[in-house]
Amino acid sequence: MYLQGEVEETGTKADKLEKNVKDVGLDPMQEGTLSDWPLEFERQQRAIIELWQTCNVSLIHRTYFFLPFRGDPMDSIYMEVELRRLSFLKETFSQGNQAVEDGRTLPLASSIRALRRERQKLSKLMHKRLSEEERNRLFQKWGIEMDSKRRRLQLAQRLWSNATDMNHIVESAAIVAKLIKFVAQGKALKEMFGLSFTPQHSSRRRSYGWKHSMGSLL
Repeated sequence: MYLQGEVEETGTKADKLEKNVKDVGLDPMQEGTLSDWPLEFERQQRAIIELWQTCNVSLIHRTYFFLPFRGDPMDSIYMEVELRRLSFLKETFSQGNQAVEDGRTLPLASSIRALRRERQKLSKLMHKRLSEEERNRLFQKWGIEMDSKRRRLQLAQRLWSNATDMNHIVESAAIVAKLIKFVAQGKALKEMFGLSFTPQHSSRRRSYGWKHSMGSLL
Protein backbone atom coordinates (compact mmCIF):
# COMPACT_ATOMS: atom_id res chain seq x y z
CA MET A 1 0.00 0.00 0.00
CA TYR A 2 2.85 2.39 0.85
CA LEU A 3 4.54 1.83 -2.53
CA GLN A 4 1.25 2.28 -4.32
CA GLY A 5 0.74 5.60 -2.52
CA GLU A 6 4.15 6.83 -3.62
CA VAL A 7 3.41 5.90 -7.24
CA GLU A 8 0.06 7.67 -7.12
CA GLU A 9 1.67 10.80 -5.60
CA THR A 10 4.35 10.84 -8.29
CA GLY A 11 1.72 10.48 -10.98
CA THR A 12 -0.28 13.32 -9.45
CA LYS A 13 2.76 15.64 -9.52
CA ALA A 14 3.40 14.83 -13.17
CA ASP A 15 -0.26 15.40 -14.03
CA LYS A 16 -0.25 18.76 -12.23
CA LEU A 17 2.90 19.86 -14.05
CA GLU A 18 1.47 18.86 -17.41
CA LYS A 19 -1.77 20.73 -16.63
CA ASN A 20 0.10 23.87 -15.53
CA VAL A 21 2.23 23.82 -18.67
CA LYS A 22 -0.78 23.38 -20.94
CA ASP A 23 -2.64 26.15 -19.11
CA VAL A 24 0.04 28.67 -20.11
CA GLY A 25 0.33 27.37 -23.67
CA LEU A 26 3.60 25.45 -23.35
CA ASP A 27 2.50 22.10 -24.76
CA PRO A 28 4.63 21.73 -27.90
CA MET A 29 3.16 18.34 -28.81
CA GLN A 30 -0.06 20.11 -29.70
CA GLU A 31 1.79 21.89 -32.50
CA GLY A 32 3.12 18.83 -34.28
CA THR A 33 2.88 15.09 -34.55
CA LEU A 34 4.76 12.36 -32.73
CA SER A 35 6.66 11.60 -35.91
CA ASP A 36 8.09 15.14 -35.86
CA TRP A 37 9.25 14.93 -32.25
CA PRO A 38 12.67 13.20 -32.66
CA LEU A 39 13.95 15.99 -34.90
CA GLU A 40 12.32 18.65 -32.74
CA PHE A 41 13.90 17.11 -29.64
CA GLU A 42 17.36 17.31 -31.22
CA ARG A 43 16.76 20.92 -32.22
CA GLN A 44 15.60 21.93 -28.76
CA GLN A 45 18.39 20.00 -27.06
CA ARG A 46 21.05 21.77 -29.11
CA ALA A 47 19.42 25.13 -28.50
CA ILE A 48 19.33 24.48 -24.75
CA ILE A 49 22.99 23.44 -24.71
CA GLU A 50 24.01 26.63 -26.53
CA LEU A 51 21.95 28.74 -24.13
CA TRP A 52 23.51 27.01 -21.13
CA GLN A 53 26.87 28.11 -22.49
CA THR A 54 25.73 31.66 -23.18
CA CYS A 55 24.09 32.09 -19.77
CA ASN A 56 26.89 30.43 -17.75
CA VAL A 57 24.53 27.83 -16.31
CA SER A 58 25.86 25.47 -13.64
CA LEU A 59 27.59 22.36 -15.03
CA ILE A 60 25.77 20.25 -12.46
CA HIS A 61 22.41 21.59 -13.63
CA ARG A 62 23.39 20.86 -17.22
CA THR A 63 24.35 17.30 -16.33
CA TYR A 64 21.21 16.71 -14.24
CA PHE A 65 19.07 17.93 -17.15
CA PHE A 66 20.98 16.38 -20.04
CA LEU A 67 21.26 12.77 -18.88
CA PRO A 68 17.64 11.78 -18.12
CA PHE A 69 16.03 13.38 -21.18
CA ARG A 70 16.47 11.02 -24.12
CA GLY A 71 13.69 12.05 -26.47
CA ASP A 72 10.55 10.58 -24.92
CA PRO A 73 7.51 12.55 -26.19
CA MET A 74 6.63 13.48 -22.61
CA ASP A 75 10.01 15.21 -22.36
CA SER A 76 8.59 17.94 -24.60
CA ILE A 77 7.06 19.65 -21.57
CA TYR A 78 10.36 19.99 -19.73
CA MET A 79 12.36 20.83 -22.85
CA GLU A 80 10.04 23.66 -23.85
CA VAL A 81 9.99 25.17 -20.37
CA GLU A 82 13.79 25.02 -20.03
CA LEU A 83 14.19 26.54 -23.47
CA ARG A 84 11.88 29.44 -22.68
CA ARG A 85 13.49 30.01 -19.27
CA LEU A 86 16.95 30.20 -20.82
CA SER A 87 15.78 32.41 -23.69
CA PHE A 88 14.34 34.85 -21.16
CA LEU A 89 17.58 34.71 -19.15
CA LYS A 90 19.66 35.43 -22.27
CA GLU A 91 17.44 38.34 -23.24
CA THR A 92 17.63 39.76 -19.73
CA PHE A 93 21.44 39.60 -19.68
CA SER A 94 21.73 41.03 -23.21
CA GLN A 95 19.83 44.12 -22.09
CA GLY A 96 22.22 44.62 -19.19
CA ASN A 97 19.59 43.71 -16.62
CA GLN A 98 19.76 41.36 -13.66
CA ALA A 99 17.85 38.09 -13.74
CA VAL A 100 15.97 36.63 -10.78
CA GLU A 101 16.28 32.90 -10.09
CA ASP A 102 14.55 31.26 -7.09
CA GLY A 103 14.10 34.69 -5.50
CA ARG A 104 17.79 35.62 -5.90
CA THR A 105 19.11 38.48 -8.03
CA LEU A 106 21.58 37.13 -10.57
CA PRO A 107 23.71 39.60 -12.56
CA LEU A 108 25.77 38.22 -15.44
CA ALA A 109 29.05 38.81 -13.58
CA SER A 110 27.80 36.72 -10.65
CA SER A 111 26.87 33.82 -12.91
CA ILE A 112 30.38 33.86 -14.41
CA ARG A 113 31.99 33.82 -10.96
CA ALA A 114 29.69 31.06 -9.76
CA LEU A 115 30.60 28.90 -12.76
CA ARG A 116 34.29 29.50 -12.14
CA ARG A 117 33.93 28.44 -8.50
CA GLU A 118 32.01 25.35 -9.55
CA ARG A 119 34.79 24.30 -11.90
CA GLN A 120 37.30 24.72 -9.07
CA LYS A 121 35.19 22.51 -6.81
CA LEU A 122 34.87 19.86 -9.50
CA SER A 123 38.65 19.87 -9.97
CA LYS A 124 39.05 19.13 -6.26
CA LEU A 125 36.57 16.28 -6.51
CA MET A 126 38.72 14.64 -9.18
CA HIS A 127 41.27 13.81 -6.49
CA LYS A 128 38.57 12.18 -4.34
CA ARG A 129 36.45 10.42 -6.94
CA LEU A 130 38.96 9.39 -9.62
CA SER A 131 41.96 7.12 -9.29
CA GLU A 132 45.34 8.36 -10.49
CA GLU A 133 45.06 6.03 -13.47
CA GLU A 134 41.63 7.42 -14.35
CA ARG A 135 42.85 11.00 -14.04
CA ASN A 136 45.88 10.38 -16.23
CA ARG A 137 43.75 8.68 -18.87
CA LEU A 138 41.40 11.66 -18.94
CA PHE A 139 44.26 14.15 -19.11
CA GLN A 140 45.63 12.38 -22.17
CA LYS A 141 42.20 12.06 -23.81
CA TRP A 142 41.45 15.75 -23.31
CA GLY A 143 44.83 16.90 -24.63
CA ILE A 144 46.33 18.03 -21.32
CA GLU A 145 50.12 17.81 -21.09
CA MET A 146 51.13 15.35 -18.38
CA ASP A 147 53.97 17.58 -17.18
CA SER A 148 51.81 20.73 -17.02
CA LYS A 149 50.60 22.31 -13.80
CA ARG A 150 47.06 22.25 -12.36
CA ARG A 151 45.99 19.47 -14.69
CA ARG A 152 42.75 18.80 -12.80
CA LEU A 153 41.69 22.43 -13.09
CA GLN A 154 42.59 22.42 -16.78
CA LEU A 155 40.27 19.45 -17.25
CA ALA A 156 37.49 21.06 -15.22
CA GLN A 157 37.75 24.20 -17.36
CA ARG A 158 37.32 22.17 -20.53
CA LEU A 159 34.18 20.34 -19.40
CA TRP A 160 31.02 21.56 -21.16
CA SER A 161 33.11 24.15 -23.03
CA ASN A 162 32.09 23.18 -26.58
CA ALA A 163 28.37 23.61 -27.16
CA THR A 164 28.45 22.35 -30.78
CA ASP A 165 30.20 18.96 -30.32
CA MET A 166 27.72 16.38 -29.02
CA ASN A 167 30.47 13.84 -28.27
CA HIS A 168 32.15 16.47 -26.11
CA ILE A 169 28.82 17.11 -24.33
CA VAL A 170 28.21 13.42 -23.66
CA GLU A 171 31.72 12.91 -22.30
CA SER A 172 31.52 16.07 -20.17
CA ALA A 173 28.22 14.97 -18.65
CA ALA A 174 29.66 11.51 -17.90
CA ILE A 175 32.65 12.99 -16.06
CA VAL A 176 30.57 15.44 -14.02
CA ALA A 177 28.09 12.65 -13.20
CA LYS A 178 30.91 10.48 -11.87
CA LEU A 179 32.36 13.32 -9.81
CA ILE A 180 29.05 14.11 -8.12
CA LYS A 181 27.97 10.44 -7.92
CA PHE A 182 24.95 11.14 -10.04
CA VAL A 183 22.65 8.31 -11.10
CA ALA A 184 19.75 9.08 -13.44
CA GLN A 185 16.46 8.32 -11.72
CA GLY A 186 14.04 8.67 -14.60
CA LYS A 187 10.64 10.19 -13.91
CA ALA A 188 11.37 11.18 -10.31
CA LEU A 189 14.47 13.12 -11.40
CA LYS A 190 12.68 14.84 -14.26
CA GLU A 191 10.06 16.13 -11.85
CA MET A 192 12.78 18.09 -10.03
CA PHE A 193 12.80 20.45 -13.00
CA GLY A 194 9.04 20.72 -12.97
CA LEU A 195 9.05 22.07 -9.43
CA SER A 196 10.41 25.44 -10.51
CA PHE A 197 7.51 25.95 -12.89
CA THR A 198 4.72 25.07 -10.46
CA PRO A 199 3.57 27.30 -7.53
CA GLN A 200 6.31 29.17 -5.65
CA HIS A 201 6.38 27.00 -2.52
CA SER A 202 7.64 24.19 -4.77
CA SER A 203 10.37 26.34 -6.31
CA ARG A 204 11.78 26.97 -2.86
CA ARG A 205 12.10 23.21 -2.42
CA ARG A 206 13.95 23.02 -5.72
CA SER A 207 16.29 25.88 -4.79
CA TYR A 208 17.24 24.19 -1.54
CA GLY A 209 17.78 20.94 -3.38
CA TRP A 210 20.32 22.43 -5.80
CA LYS A 211 22.23 24.22 -3.03
CA HIS A 212 22.21 21.13 -0.86
CA SER A 213 23.42 18.88 -3.68
CA MET A 214 26.38 21.15 -4.42
CA GLY A 215 27.25 21.66 -0.76
CA SER A 216 27.25 17.94 -0.06
CA LEU A 217 29.94 17.33 -2.69
CA LEU A 218 32.74 18.85 -0.62
